[in-house]
Amino acid sequence: MLKSTMFLKSILLCLFFGNIYGAESSYESDVLKMLIDFIKYYQYSQKIFTYTCWGKDKEMNLLPREYLHARLDLILQNKLDLRNSFIFIDISCLNSHDIMNKIRQDFTLFTPTQHWMLLNVNNTLIEAFHFPINSNIFFAEDNFNSFKIKAVYQPSKKSSIIQTTIGKWSKIRGYRELYNILKEKSIRNLMREKVKISYVVKDINTVAHLDDFQYEILTDTMTKLNYALFQHLMNIINATKSEEFRGDFKKLENNIGMIDDLKSGEFDIGGTPIELYSKNIDEFSVLAKTAVVERKFIFRTTPHSYISNVFTLPFDSYVWYCCFGLIAIIFCVTYIVVYWEWKDPVFKKYITPRLCLRPHPVDIFLMTVGSAAQQGFETEPRSNSGRVAFIFTLISLMFLYTSFSASIVALLQSTTESLNSLDTLFESRMPIGFKDNISMEYFEKLKYENKSSDFISKLKKPVFLSVEQGIQIVQKEFFAFYADTAETYKYIKDWFSETEKCSLREITFKNTYLDYWLFMKKNSDYRDLVRTGMHKIQETGIRNREFKRLFTAKPRCDNVEGNFESVGLRDSYGAFLVMAFGVIISILLALLEGLWKKYNANINIRQVADLQLKYFRN
Repeated sequence: MLKSTMFLKSILLCLFFGNIYGAESSYESDVLKMLIDFIKYYQYSQKIFTYTCWGKDKEMNLLPREYLHARLDLILQNKLDLRNSFIFIDISCLNSHDIMNKIRQDFTLFTPTQHWMLLNVNNTLIEAFHFPINSNIFFAEDNFNSFKIKAVYQPSKKSSIIQTTIGKWSKIRGYRELYNILKEKSIRNLMREKVKISYVVKDINTVAHLDDFQYEILTDTMTKLNYALFQHLMNIINATKSEEFRGDFKKLENNIGMIDDLKSGEFDIGGTPIELYSKNIDEFSVLAKTAVVERKFIFRTTPHSYISNVFTLPFDSYVWYCCFGLIAIIFCVTYIVVYWEWKDPVFKKYITPRLCLRPHPVDIFLMTVGSAAQQGFETEPRSNSGRVAFIFTLISLMFLYTSFSASIVALLQSTTESLNSLDTLFESRMPIGFKDNISMEYFEKLKYENKSSDFISKLKKPVFLSVEQGIQIVQKEFFAFYADTAETYKYIKDWFSETEKCSLREITFKNTYLDYWLFMKKNSDYRDLVRTGMHKIQETGIRNREFKRLFTAKPRCDNVEGNFESVGLRDSYGAFLVMAFGVIISILLALLEGLWKKYNANINIRQVADLQLKYFRN
C-alpha cells in the first residue's frame, strides 16, 4: 500500500513539473512567434538583438534561420553597431535595467534608426528613461495567451508618456494591426511643448510688423515668410513657440547670432533660411527648403549698336567681300577706259580737261565712292564705252545702296535678342551694376583670359547700387542690374509702363537659382516631426500662398506690339567716327599743304634774292 502511494505521488510530481516546463516553453515560443510576426508584418530589420530570461540556446532553436540573431549583452561587450537593428528586451529579466543603462552610456538610446520592443514594462522603467517623440518604441503586454502592442513616446523629458495600441497578437490569428502605424507617427504631437526659434532681422522695426504687411514688405522677407510658415507648423505639431530675434547670422562683437544659438543647443530651429553648404550639413540638421531665390541680370532690350557695329550688320561677310570685289572691278575697268580716252590720238582732240574724268587713281576712286553713295561725281567718262561702264556702275551700286539703307533703318529702330549670356553681356557696351551686399563669389571665380577690357573692368571694378537706384537706371537707360528678382519685380510692377515691362529681358546662368534651407540643431528629437509638418505645409499649398503674399511674381506682358527704340548718338557713332577721321585727315592735309606752300615760297624768295645778288654784282 505504501509503495503504491509513493508511486502515485511520483507520477503527480512529474506531471506537475512537466506542465510547468511545457507552459514555460509554450510562453517562450509565443513571445518569439509574436516578435517574428510583428517584424514580418512591418518588414523591419532582420538583424535582431535580444535579451531574455531563457538563454541563447532556446532563442536560437525558436528563431528562424534567416534572421541574424545575437544576444544583446554580448553585443554590448564587443561594442558592435546597433544601428538599423531590432532590439527586444524582457524587462522582467534580471539586469535588464543595467543593459539599457549600458546602451545609454556607450551608445545613443532610442535613435530613429533602431526599433525597440520592450516586454513586461513597469513604472520603474518608464520613470527612469525618456522615450523621444522620433523614436520607434513598442511595449508588448501579455493579455491571456495573446499580446497587445503599443507605440509609445514622450513629447519632452518632463511630460508624461503617451501610449497608442496599434495591434494585437494571438496564436490563432497571428498579428493584426488595429491602428495604422504610419498614421500614428504622423499625428504625434508635442502636447503644447515649447519649440525655441531664433530669427535674423536686419531692421529692428520688422519685429513689430512680421505679419501685418504695413512696413517695408521687401525688408527681411525671408524672416517674414518663415514666421508665417511656423505659425502653421505649430498648429500641425500642436506646439507653442518661443522666439528670439538676432541682428545677424554670426556673432558680431557682443551680439550673438542665429547660428551661435543653434550651435549652443539652446534653440531648436533657425527661423531665417541660409544657403546650403557642406559645413552647414556637418554642424546642423537640414530641416526643409522654404524658398528658391532667383538672381538674374535684368535689362531692357537693347539696340544692336550695344552688341556690334550696326553698320556692318545689313550684309553678311560674303556679301561685303563681293561688294568690295565689285568696287575693285569697277575701279579697274573705269581706269582702263579713261586712260584709253586720254591716250587715243583721235579721241584726245575732243577732250575738255575740266569736264572729262582724268586717268588719275584718286579721281577714279572718288567717282567710285560717289557712285556707291548715290552722290555722283563732277566729271565722268566721255566715250561710249566709258558711259556704258558708268551706267552699269550706277545701277549695280544702286541696288546695294537700297538694300543697305532699308536694312539699316530696320536695324536702328529694332532691338537685339542676342544678349542672352554672361559673355555677350560683359563683352557688350552696356554698363552693369550689382545690388548692395550681394555675393560676388561666382563672378570672382570667372576666368579673364582672352577677355576684352570691357569684360574685365565690369567685374574688377563693380558698381554697387540699391535696388531702387538700379531699377530706376534700368527704366531710364540701357543698363543691366544684378539682384534678387523677388525684390526687383516689386519695383518693376509699380513703376514700369506696359511697354517697358514687355521690353525687359533676363539672363540666367549657373548661379541663378539659389535654394534657401531651414536648419535645426544637431540630433534634435523634433527633427522628423517638424520635417513632416513642413512637407505638409508645402504639399497643401500653404507655402506657395504665403510666398506669393510677400514676393512679387514676374510682371506679365500684355502688349503684343513690337518694341521700337529711338535712334541715339550711340547708334550712329560709326558715322560720327568716320566724319571725325575725315576732319582730322583733312586738317592734317591742309597743314601739310600750307607747310609745303610756305616751303616753296621760301625757295622762290631765295631764288629771287640770289638772282638779284648776281645782278648787282655784275
